[in-house]
Amino acid sequence: GPLAGLNIVYAPGNKRIEGSAGARVRTNIRGYDLSIMTGEFRDDKVMGLDFAGNIGDSGFRGEGVFTDQKEGRDFSRIVLSWDYNFPDTLYLLLEYLYNGGNLGRDASPLNITAFSGEIVTRNRNFLASGIGYDLTPLARFDLYSIYDIDGGSLFFNPGIRYNILRDLDWVAGAQIFSGDEGSEYGPFPDTYYTSLEWYF
Repeated sequence: GPLAGLNIVYAPGNKRIEGSAGARVRTNIRGYDLSIMTGEFRDDKVMGLDFAGNIGDSGFRGEGVFTDQKEGRDFSRIVLSWDYNFPDTLYLLLEYLYNGGNLGRDASPLNITAFSGEIVTRNRNFLASGIGYDLTPLARFDLYSIYDIDGGSLFFNPGIRYNILRDLDWVAGAQIFSGDEGSEYGPFPDTYYTSLEWYF
């Protein structure tokens, strides 16, 4: 049907890594997009599902995956997400992440390895939120934050975007970290940034 399908993917390996293969079936039931996937990625067996739909006028999405590792412990990851756009240009986002594949204190938080795409965290439970508001037709303010539930640390990312010209935007923001030295976000120094983005 127009809202259902099947994807089959195979990626051959080389001398450094094993090959990978996976399949995903998707459909739509009563307005909700649903899919189930399974595969073997570099010898790790993976099974997962995801959904996306609405609760009233708000969006509701989720993903879950179980990984059976050839080397190391088995684990699962779950993400639940809710967002809503008010008519007066206010945007709200709330997300929860459970990362059963966390690496404890040996992990380097906020690092996503380029080779595997693996999400690396020290702890397991995280709550994220986002607020966006159009201050004027040309200026928008956004504030995103992540709370490390297990370690009690916080990450804040306030930012503002201003459309100077039709094809030119000015962006300024900060990455602010709070927590103990051994927590998820405590070890990082605060960072401030600005940029010009030209579209052509």
